[in-house]
Amino acid sequence: MADQVLLAAIAASTLAGITAGSISPLVVASGNIFLAVEMVHAVLAAGVIGGIAGALGWPLPPLLASVAAVVALGLLAAGLVEAGVDQDVAVGVTAFTSAVVVAVGVYILVRVDPAGASVISGLLVGSVFYTTPGDLQSLLAVASVVAGLVYLFDREMAYTYFDPEGAQLAGSRPWLYRSLFTVLVSAAAMSLTYVAGALMAHIILVAPGVLALGAASRRGVPAVLAASLLVGVASMDAGVLLAWETGLNAAGSVGLTLAAVFAAYAIARRGGGRG
Repeated sequence: MADQVLLAAIAASTLAGITAGSISPLVVASGNIFLAVEMVHAVLAAGVIGGIAGALGWPLPPLLASVAAVVALGLLAAGLVEAGVDQDVAVGVTAFTSAVVVAVGVYILVRVDPAGASVISGLLVGSVFYTTPGDLQSLLAVASVVAGLVYLFDREMAYTYFDPEGAQLAGSRPWLYRSLFTVLVSAAAMSLTYVAGALMAHIILVAPGVLALGAASRRGVPAVLAASLLVGVASMDAGVLLAWETGLNAAGSVGLTLAAVFAAYAIARRGGGRG
């Protein structure tokens, strides 16, 4: 039984690592780190909605309900930007809306489900060791969609942020690719929250891209993506294994793993510079 729990957790962390590794370089390169950080509010709200969905027996799996909710909040931010609102203001409005949803949703959740407090705890520090087959299917769906769409449209999404006027003149549809990017970041954040908690989700969205761009940017886009995927999967899996062996929660163990990776990278860069 214990082996099955660990295998399910590793499968979940691997899928979440693929999701993070796929989108992270684009988040960093397009200058949308603030968006990733503010997604913590949206994922908390979406997680509470998913918990309510599970408690009420809705037909949609709780994790997919959460993904749908966080995507809706992401689209709210994208829609405000398209309406002429400054992006930082749009993200702030979304964060405020999410905070209201969390405040009201937590009250509803604990009323309909006596175990609602455990849902909140899982949102903060991850619930990867309670992974079900349905959760794995949801994580696989998110990883496949995020990785696939990034592979197909990464240049269009990057072009939209680097030169929106040029993209418009070239016949592209900036609003479409901005919305797509926001949806992908939102879905990725929810997937990472399930595994490592909201406290670490926004860090994991950024860290693989920062490391990959720093280490492999001169070797081209394929090398950056490969490095980001390696960091994402390795750090998530190593963090889950550390949590399993020590009893530490997933958020803390993944955070320690990423800190070790950053330290190793900094030492390697410093040593290479001296060489």
